[in-house]
Amino acid sequence: MNVVNGHKEEYGISGLMKFIWNWCKLVMQGKKDELRHLELLKEKKELENSRPHGIDDMRRWKHSMGKILQELELYNK
Repeated sequence: MNVVNGHKEEYGISGLMKFIWNWCKLVMQGKKDELRHLELLKEKKELENSRPHGIDDMRRWKHSMGKILQELELYNK
């Protein structure tokens, strides 16, 4: 092992395998997040197109829309 910039670096096969494993996890995490983001946008569009007129229905709609918008904000940060 070699310490560079305060990080441990491993050389050889074990270091390469660890690097590939970590890189694959990051790529897959990004794809999972991307799918969720697309699902949220779809749900938001569906809610926008089906806005209710009754008071109780409007409260439920507003709550659902608020949750979706709150989660979408996480992707914009």
